[in-house]
Amino acid sequence: MPVSHTSPVSQKIALFQENGYFILRFLTTDLGKNLDQVLDRIQRTMAHLREKRRH
Repeated sequence: MPVSHTSPVSQKIALFQENGYFILRFLTTDLGKNLDQVLDRIQRTMAHLREKRRH
């Protein structure tokens, strides 16, 4: 049996992506100290994905 060299987190992310989800990850410290930047990143990513789906 082949040995997997990917972490359980990486495997979960891959499973979500295979099922059409887009994953954004942020550090806990960024959520606490840079929340405005995190929210801006989420909004920009969502806008980009919406625009991409239109084409």
